[in-house]
Amino acid sequence: MPSYLYEIRQSLELLLDPRARKGKVDGTLATTTFGDGPLAVFENDYFNSWWGHFFKGTHKDIDFLVSDFAKTSGIVTFGPALAVATDTTDEYELIPPDYSPVELLGAINEAIRMVSEEALENVVDESVQ
Repeated sequence: MPSYLYEIRQSLELLLDPRARKGKVDGTLATTTFGDGPLAVFENDYFNSWWGHFFKGTHKDIDFLVSDFAKTSGIVTFGPALAVATDTTDEYELIPPDYSPVELLGAINEAIRMVSEEALENVVDESVQ
């Protein structure tokens, strides 16, 4: 069972579109590019216009839009440019263009709001005084 918000979002992404991907930056470190070897199985331009989101590492919680993808070494070019180059602590997700990371989080929050009265229990810990 997912315990982090990014895990819930990634589960939702895969339910909406099984093409969604996640990975870890492993090369071509720059402010507008990163590489991830496992992506090299996809053809040039495959991820163009996809949404991206860094969910761990130096650039955690930063969204981006893929402007180009090169099969060679799985190089993703994106914008807007980061203030500091990507690094190997960064983990990312690539989301097909139908839903942005903001829209996915909005849907999750709306689902929580809709069931909150039935599923969530209001508890106050009065043991610590």
